[in-house]
Amino acid sequence: MEPKITFLQLKEYMRDVISDKHKATKCNYLIEPQKNSFYEWEDFNTSNPTLMRVQGKTLLGYRAGGTDTCYVISPNGDISWGSELGIAILDDKGENVTQRFPLPIFRSQRRIDFPKTISQYKEVVDATPDEDIAYHDFRLINLDAYVYIYYHNGKIADFLDFIVKMPEDIFLSKIKDCEKLIAKNQVTTEEWFSIWADSEWENAGIDGNRNFYGGRLPKNNISIYKLKNGDIHCTHRPAPDNAILNIGKNTSVDTTEDGIPKLGTLETCVRADCFDNSHLGSNGTETLATILGQEVLICVTHGVHNLAFSNSPRPARNLCYLPFFRVKDYETGEVLHWSREPIMLIDDQWSEYTFYGNWVASLDEFCYTSFPGGQLPEIEGKNAEDDLFYCPIGIGDTATGRLSFKPKDLLSQSVMENIRDYKYFNQKKKELDVPANTYHFKEPISGWTFSIENIANQMSIIGHVQTELIDETHQRPVHKDAQSFDFSMSLFDGRSIFYSDELGYVALIQGVTFAKENGKDVSRIGYGVILMHKEDPNRILFRSFKSVTPIETLDGITYDKHFKQFTHEEILSFIPANVKTIKETMTKFEPSGYTYPSTHTRWLRDKAAGKSSFDVIEFP
Repeated sequence: MEPKITFLQLKEYMRDVISDKHKATKCNYLIEPQKNSFYEWEDFNTSNPTLMRVQGKTLLGYRAGGTDTCYVISPNGDISWGSELGIAILDDKGENVTQRFPLPIFRSQRRIDFPKTISQYKEVVDATPDEDIAYHDFRLINLDAYVYIYYHNGKIADFLDFIVKMPEDIFLSKIKDCEKLIAKNQVTTEEWFSIWADSEWENAGIDGNRNFYGGRLPKNNISIYKLKNGDIHCTHRPAPDNAILNIGKNTSVDTTEDGIPKLGTLETCVRADCFDNSHLGSNGTETLATILGQEVLICVTHGVHNLAFSNSPRPARNLCYLPFFRVKDYETGEVLHWSREPIMLIDDQWSEYTFYGNWVASLDEFCYTSFPGGQLPEIEGKNAEDDLFYCPIGIGDTATGRLSFKPKDLLSQSVMENIRDYKYFNQKKKELDVPANTYHFKEPISGWTFSIENIANQMSIIGHVQTELIDETHQRPVHKDAQSFDFSMSLFDGRSIFYSDELGYVALIQGVTFAKENGKDVSRIGYGVILMHKEDPNRILFRSFKSVTPIETLDGITYDKHFKQFTHEEILSFIPANVKTIKETMTKFEPSGYTYPSTHTRWLRDKAAGKSSFDVIEFP
């Protein structure tokens, strides 16, 4: 493998990729590795944080690992580090740590040694492939008077998502017991782990076990949160994209009749024209906020840039992880905004960890990492667009820092106004008489029949599959975004959908954003292009952000009833040249392991093939 990009090269490259607009503020370090002998369990990394406020107490969890927990995870000699769930207590505003626990509160019950060589790895695979060896990427969530831990349960050959829970009163009483031990300077490992015995945690998964999914899936970035009506939504990552699943009153995901786990519908996919061209995901859970009086859920997510897909100084796989900002409707859970750029700059601040940290510097494929871990308002109940929020963020997979922001710092005025007004215009939109329109794809794709329809005046992708085991129809809405020209409506005309060998399925759309001008309702109308993956139309890899035609403003709530027509060549010319290049590069690199094969596409194929289980996909 070629040498890594230098930090100077990375900074210079990113100046052309990321603007300085709508950025959070980097503050202080919250947690760093501790080097003395008592803290060997966290002397290598203290990162990948998770934030929770329960009964007025703010707790910062983090993935902690020791230098001696390094182990081999593949026949090629790839390595990782074991980890345990560390806990720190933050002050009221989340600015500083007031108490850091000397030992973890949750850890693997492994009974085998970490394999340090390829030969030891092979011995473990042959002898004890189903033994737990390490836990990773913990998520603390407070829901319905319980504290939940979502985590990756690591076997030697794969990582699955598990979930446990504990009544919050019992959890907090254990926190208090630990504080008393620390105050008396009487901490012993025996007494500590009698407080936090594994048996104290209740299984919260499917069928009374700890499996989050009712079947085998590769590790995902899972976030669960409750909507205003009490329904629980799960946002997770069928790599490399993001999907949404309504799990009702449950906190885990069951299977369909064929025994394959439910995935829900894709929500946001990797974007060939944006920074997050490799993969993306949720880290912390959503937080209730208000934007110009409108109740929303906000979340700091992450997106990953693969330098191999772009005109970077190093044409090989180097991954750069940065935080993004997402806004959802509190009532429906639908996406209203997902930032097109990261909300953090790459500069010298924190570079001792983000670029040179223990973990990131040890792995050739990573050049810069920062994983957000949730967000909270500094003052509980003060959650408007002008109020301060903070976000713990793992840096370099080695330490944890603190970001600070006001929602209005991350959103333009027009985006906030669109979010404020969208429910009003949603009601007005129902008065429109948009003709029903359906386009049927000519051939099955990955074993499914697909169509595109205007449903409730909104473009949706419909997939159907029927086997001896199942008969399923899935609707994938083409989600709106308050920063795009088609925020209020995306409509299509079947004559303007076609297939391109190089790019996949291409659709011309009419986009409309309703707004108020001088106290009157107006409709701003333009046209753009959507690019769908040739093996999975649910995967939207490009969508015009700005209209490719001049915006036409009409009085009232309306649309262009005479859908504009362009030749296929003209429509293809609307796709930026860099998108075409990146899409072709992504397709070329997928078989070589430079990028992630789509879990969702594999899921489509397995269901269509009548399989009764879902194969775990290896991460590259």
